[in-house]
Amino acid sequence: MREHPFSAYDLDCYHSEVMEHTRIPSLEAHLEGCDDCASYLAQLSAQKQQLLGDKPTALFVEEVFAKAKPTQQTQSSPWELLQRLLFSRPALVGAFTCLAIVLGAFYLQPTKNPQLRWMGGKQFIKAFVKRGTSVTLATRITHVREGDALRFQSYFSKQVHLIMFFMDAKGNVSWVVPAQPSRTPQKMTTGKYTFPGSLIFDNARLTERVFVYWDKQTFAPNSIVKKIKDAWVHKKQSSFQDDQWLPRMKNLWSLSFVKQ
Repeated sequence: MREHPFSAYDLDCYHSEVMEHTRIPSLEAHLEGCDDCASYLAQLSAQKQQLLGDKPTALFVEEVFAKAKPTQQTQSSPWELLQRLLFSRPALVGAFTCLAIVLGAFYLQPTKNPQLRWMGGKQFIKAFVKRGTSVTLATRITHVREGDALRFQSYFSKQVHLIMFFMDAKGNVSWVVPAQPSRTPQKMTTGKYTFPGSLIFDNARLTERVFVYWDKQTFAPNSIVKKIKDAWVHKKQSSFQDDQWLPRMKNLWSLSFVKQ
């Protein structure tokens, strides 16, 4: 079987007049002695004649491109331009970045009860009132009655020691709780005032304000009473308003209770 030094692709290039000029003489010499290649070229010529007629290939291509309609450039409306701008990759990346920053700042920010009246310190606490088996989060104005239990909880530290007390307009301390963390709610009773002891709620008053003092160090009830009275004396010796002595005591909170 005779080998063909030229492929069908070479014959197509020769027939389309795009073959390298340096290879044309050798291909034409091969065609003189190869009936198969000559027959293949004859088939290509017949197909070209049927399709193009007597037109050269280059002229046919030019006519095809001339008949092709150019793409019309339409001017985009302002709304379309705005949509392209808003939904472009830089705009989307910037929007998601801003959203991530806002959500991160929101979720990482320490949560606090906005109703809890902060009078000093840098930490936050929660107040819970228990009535029977129902436990509710206390707000700044909360209805309590005899038999209710009260518990304060620090947000951040489990080792915080809390002392809670009532104080009237004259500076008298109504009650103080023990100087250790209260793991269980302290039950409210009436008619008793104690310094180290259970929470006492005075039913004789229509409105009470409970103050909460916290410290990471253990302390005796008498020491906090002295701090309260020292702060009150400073208030009496100045022209401050009623509540302006409170910031002198760090780590202090105030919560108002209304008797039901």
